[in-house]
Amino acid sequence: MTRNPFSAGRWVCGDDFIGRVELIASLLASDESCNWIIGKRRIGKTSLLRHLERVANQDLSRFALFWDIQGSFDGKGLFDSLYDALEDSQDSFPERWRDLAFELADTAQNAADLLKKLSRALSRAGVRLFLLIDEAEELINIGKGEPVLLGKLRRFFQTNRNVITALVSTPRLEELHKTAYMETSPFLHGFSVSFLGNFSKAESDALLERGIEDRRIIDQIYELTDGNPFETQLIAKHYAETGDMKIVLPEIETNPMLRQTIEVNFNLLTASEKNMLVDIAADPAGSTGNAFEPSAVAKMVNMGYLKRAKDARLTIGSRFQAKALASSAQAETPEPLARSRDGRALSAKDERAIRLRLVELYKTFLETAQEGKRIANPGECFRISEEDAVLFDQERAEFLDERRQEKAWRNALREMAAYLESLVDPEVSWPLSRLLQMVEQDSGLHLEKDFLDLMILVSEEAALV
Repeated sequence: MTRNPFSAGRWVCGDDFIGRVELIASLLASDESCNWIIGKRRIGKTSLLRHLERVANQDLSRFALFWDIQGSFDGKGLFDSLYDALEDSQDSFPERWRDLAFELADTAQNAADLLKKLSRALSRAGVRLFLLIDEAEELINIGKGEPVLLGKLRRFFQTNRNVITALVSTPRLEELHKTAYMETSPFLHGFSVSFLGNFSKAESDALLERGIEDRRIIDQIYELTDGNPFETQLIAKHYAETGDMKIVLPEIETNPMLRQTIEVNFNLLTASEKNMLVDIAADPAGSTGNAFEPSAVAKMVNMGYLKRAKDARLTIGSRFQAKALASSAQAETPEPLARSRDGRALSAKDERAIRLRLVELYKTFLETAQEGKRIANPGECFRISEEDAVLFDQERAEFLDERRQEKAWRNALREMAAYLESLVDPEVSWPLSRLLQMVEQDSGLHLEKDFLDLMILVSEEAALV
């Protein structure tokens, strides 16, 4: 059986990696000590770093380390993820570690100190550290809870001459300065910014020619996707299996993974950026872009949300994204919890629905915290409507018991409280106001049951309205 050369959803490197030649060359040759690459979800950020790691480690004057910080949650989690990254590197590149005077067992107290020890060991060997940080949005959470550690990391990245840092993230990392107070310059000041967007026509062709011979199909796929790597791989994978685009297109248009990816990427944007896309999607002829801020338009084009037609008018990047925007604007769907009172206010109906399902919401945060992870953007995960709201009573809440790790449930409470404060006016409910106050002032004296009782009271009150 012939192997399908296309794969959607996993990172690739080496011979499977396509394109990004100019960006990779600029990063390898850059004199900038700090580099920030911004891209959508499933645009190829992890693949870029993994490929950079392999290519850079062929040069004995530099040492590349891939560090995925997703789910670190706090300083300890960040340290653990760095430790894991170093172990993985020792397994993947043993020859680079053989003559390096660095003992992983002799560790530091935090991630910044461990990076300093590694940098010093490399400096003694005449080698420069090329640090590749994936899922850098996690720094938002680190900054909320441990701004001092974030400051130490910033000093390490900005002042260590033996280190070049390249971190990748979605646009959400732009919010870091809003959540992490630093007495000195904001964390990202001094980072050189690049965008990771769609494939060029040549890059898309190079990918598709690995498994498709029909030039018309190759051109059609690019026309449909505008070179979006995930969409291109997804269509090509299905076409390689069926050989019939009439079968493939309906499958892709209803593919839940694609629809979710498009929705998640839309929710990464600011309110003004979302409005721009909606306005442009509403005009079949496209837009001149004159009504929008030029820098915002450039950002949307560079990231693949928008493209410029031959007549210079702006249109949505891909057919699937355009259809999703059009359908979401027309459909009557439940309000997403991501809506903020700073923008379009939640309705009273939606606030009531949130209070009705407060315990269920907490359960989700708790289970995630117990896995040592966190929900990076809750607004992308939860949708709620009054019709399907469920009231949990004390018996249904047996999952909250003393066997749960205390740190996990306290972290879950803080995460949930921060999320609720951005959505719901606490003054509509005294129990809710008291719950948020207790979370903010908690000094470790309260039991989990104390918070649970208030959550159930919030839900019972909402049920009476």
